[in-house]
Amino acid sequence: MRKLLSIGIIGTLLFLSTFANGQINGMRYTDTTDMDETYNKHTVYGNIGWAFVIANMSMNYEYRFFEKHESFVNSLSIKASGGIWAVMMMNGRFISVSAIALSGSFEYGLGIAKLDNLNSPIGFANSYYLPTANIGYRYVPPKDGVIFRVGLNFPQGVYMSLGYKF
Repeated sequence: MRKLLSIGIIGTLLFLSTFANGQINGMRYTDTTDMDETYNKHTVYGNIGWAFVIANMSMNYEYRFFEKHESFVNSLSIKASGGIWAVMMMNGRFISVSAIALSGSFEYGLGIAKLDNLNSPIGFANSYYLPTANIGYRYVPPKDGVIFRVGLNFPQGVYMSLGYKF
C-alpha cells in the first residue's frame, strides 16, 4: 500500500510540474491571464440625421460580440435604436435593429426599421418596415471614452453621432 501511495504522489507531482512548465503531452500550454479579454462591449450614443426633406434624432445602444484587431472585420455588434423622425408636415417615431461591423475606423451595417406615423388620423396604424443600411467613419478610442460617428444611412440620410464606449 505504501508503494502504491508513493507512486501516486510522485506521479501527481510530476504531472503538476509539467503543467506548471507549460508542457502537457508535448503540447504547449498558453497562459492567458495577461491577455486583455475585457474589451469594451457597450456603446451608447445620440444620433442626428437629415436628408432633403427628412430629419431624425435617436438614441442608440450597441453590444459588441467580438473584437479582433488582426482580421479584416475588427468587431461585430448589434445595435438597437429608437427615436423620432419628421418629413414636411408629418412626424413619427421609429425603432430599428442593425448589425454593425468595423474594419479599422470604417463601419458598415444592415438592419430593419419600423416607422410609425404619429399624424395619422387612425393612430399608429400607418406603420412601415424599411431595410436600413449605413456606411461611415467611426472614431473609436482604444480604451473607454468618447466616440464620434459620421456617414450615410438609408433612410436617415447623412448622420452624425456622439457617444460613449464602456
